[in-house]
Amino acid sequence: EKSEALAEMKDELEHNRAQVSKLRAEMQDLKQQARATKAYRDELDSLREKSERCDRLEAEVARYRDKLSDLEFYRSRVEELRQDNRVLEETREMLEEQLARARKRGDHLLELEASILQYKQTINDLVLERDANHEKLQQMFEENAELSILSRSQLNNTVHDSDHLDEDTDTGSGDNSLSEQLTSNAQARALRLELENRRLAQTVENLQETAFQQTNQTILELEKEKKKLSLTVEDLEGNKRKLVQQNSDLENTVKDAQRDTKKMQELRDTLQLQLEIRSEEAESLQGEKQRLERRVLELEASLETAKAQAERAEDHQDAQNKAASLERDVTKLKEALEAKSVTLDEVTIEAEKNLKEKLQLTKRLEEVNNQVIRLQEVEREMQELERRCAVDKATLSALQGDLVAEKLNTQQLKTSLDKLGLPVDHLSDPDNALDRM
Repeated sequence: EKSEALAEMKDELEHNRAQVSKLRAEMQDLKQQARATKAYRDELDSLREKSERCDRLEAEVARYRDKLSDLEFYRSRVEELRQDNRVLEETREMLEEQLARARKRGDHLLELEASILQYKQTINDLVLERDANHEKLQQMFEENAELSILSRSQLNNTVHDSDHLDEDTDTGSGDNSLSEQLTSNAQARALRLELENRRLAQTVENLQETAFQQTNQTILELEKEKKKLSLTVEDLEGNKRKLVQQNSDLENTVKDAQRDTKKMQELRDTLQLQLEIRSEEAESLQGEKQRLERRVLELEASLETAKAQAERAEDHQDAQNKAASLERDVTKLKEALEAKSVTLDEVTIEAEKNLKEKLQLTKRLEEVNNQVIRLQEVEREMQELERRCAVDKATLSALQGDLVAEKLNTQQLKTSLDKLGLPVDHLSDPDNALDRM
């Protein structure tokens, strides 16, 4: 019995030794699991920190969503700018039509300037011709006076000779015939001088009539041309005032467009910066998502291992609790990972929208810059038209001065003719009169 009891005790001892070895191995496994659990806890702490960072990023995304509401205002502003652009296009077309009409007027003004120069040349020629005619008239007046004096002297000599011949009638028949011959010669010469005097007087009258008619005709033509130019200048002044007003309106429009362009440029830069930041965050979140997915797979594998070990060691409740805690943490991490995936998708969509809006704003900015360049060209053309208008005004003033001078010269000519005792009702062509003389 003792040997049987000893054998049983030996068997029980061997069994206990095997059980102790098994328990030691299990304890070693549990220690390793405890170390792994500690590592898992450290990893979970790191994941919690990253989850908090994700929460902060979500808050920042919410702020950016609030900022997206401002984009609606900018969209409405862009629509207003498009309407302003259409108005500017219509204004530009209208200004181009006015500019074409103004160019036609400018060409007509150039033709008028050429005509004015021709008229000035004609006036100068008429002034020179009038001075020459005046000198010819003066010479003719002097010749007429000399002929009158000579005629009177011849008549006196003839009378004296006839008296002398009457006294000497007794001297002989030869002397009587000589006296008669001298008397007839003197009378014939006096008659010729009288006829010449009348012809010269008629020539002077014809010359005066022609000169007066030509002067009056020239004055009438200059008056008509002056009226035409005055009307043209008035039209140009009206057009100038309209163009100045339109230019002022265009300048204000350009200033508003420049301010809007500056705002749009700043908005585009801001959107570009936000887009870059969102892109970096999206890339970072994408990498974080992939890393979390790998980590979740590792944790799931570890959890399965822990579950298997917990099933093998059911008496270790602590290991099971740790495994359950790890399972809960893994579930939370999965939920956080899904939330981050949704957030990443939203950020990606928002980045794409911001990129499209940036492209639209860039295109709009280029259109506004082209309009500003076109308006600057219109301003330069307006300045050129103003310069031409100033030249036309100066030309008209010079022509008016020439007309006044011509009137004064005509008045002086009339006064000179009145002083000479000649009629000024009608004048004739001086060249033809001189040719007849």
